[in-house]
Amino acid sequence: MTTTTTTAAGGPMIGIGEGVVVADSDLVAGLLAVAPHAGKPDQGRGAHRVRLYADPASGWLAIAADGRGTALARVPAVASGEYWSTPGEPWDGQVGDVIDVDVSAPVAALVAKAFRRREGVGHRLEVLVDEHRRFLAVTDVEGLFPGRSLRVVLEEGVVSSPDTRRDVGRLLLDAAGLELAASASFALAHEDWRAWQPTASALGGLTMRATVDGTLLMIAGQRPSPDCAGALIGDGLAFLGAARTMGAGDEGAGLPAYRGPLLDACAALALPREPQEQEETTESPTSDVISLSTRTRRGDHR
Repeated sequence: MTTTTTTAAGGPMIGIGEGVVVADSDLVAGLLAVAPHAGKPDQGRGAHRVRLYADPASGWLAIAADGRGTALARVPAVASGEYWSTPGEPWDGQVGDVIDVDVSAPVAALVAKAFRRREGVGHRLEVLVDEHRRFLAVTDVEGLFPGRSLRVVLEEGVVSSPDTRRDVGRLLLDAAGLELAASASFALAHEDWRAWQPTASALGGLTMRATVDGTLLMIAGQRPSPDCAGALIGDGLAFLGAARTMGAGDEGAGLPAYRGPLLDACAALALPREPQEQEETTESPTSDVISLSTRTRRGDHR
């Protein structure tokens, strides 16, 4: 399933492809935060996959999963071409194509384990996809010559369709637009909380926001905007997730549940909808969010 390769000066044995460069701590934290929310293959519709999406021109790498919960991490990134440009010489501005691939949850965890740093100075990692979209290589590029490199096999048959991929971007966009509950005393089922514990550990904690319909948004790496009430800002590693909760109040605060920097990433990851689905969405704008409840237990209000 995976191949580990320690490189010499020639770099990862993967061929020419598209890539971005990220901080090792950001990539590891993002993978550890998101991978626990991938499901199992028998859940269908790509629930077991962890999606990696990078638009080098936008300056970030997104990591997403939806199986046990809905999770999206945004990692600051630099296009490989820009990173490797010769100092003092003008960069040609070629950032490469969008990277949009999937790995399994165990592979995502393996990459995180391989580059998890217990102490010392942080390193830069190049995340590279080969030109045939079959392999992903992650290489330590901090020194004069490439260091440790891990090459893994990508999941096959990726098609940007709701039939083969979970629409994390659309789910979170819909959840973000729900009305924030004015007050809430909420609870999570034990099975659900177990999935969020490693996320909180990887990110140093989670801020929770409940909506009037019982969606619980999990937020990290963002702070309140001084210029816009209820909005969040943040340029570094950031996270947005969603789960179902019990006990959210019916009274709304008159504000959307989330306005923050991850909305752009959610929009980029949102899958194209069929015309019939678009028509149904117009009639029921929260239909995708309602589907979140089918994956978690609501519990018994007694």
